[in-house]
Amino acid sequence: MKKQTKETVRVVIDYAWRNDMDMEIVSGEGENGTVEVYDGKPSVAAIMRRLSRERCGGDRWALIQAEDGYRG
Repeated sequence: MKKQTKETVRVVIDYAWRNDMDMEIVSGEGENGTVEVYDGKPSVAAIMRRLSRERCGGDRWALIQAEDGYRG
């Protein structure tokens, strides 16, 4: 899965804010992933750090999305 860029993260933040939605972190290995509500600071830098931690430098993937599934 392709990593999200800072620009796509910014688009998701703006979309979620405009539509009064929560954001979710989706992470996993292969095709399977888990979803959890993101309750951290709504900044690009904070989200990019969180996504890096979720990936753990291995074969895992992680992304941010609005609660309706919008990913930029």
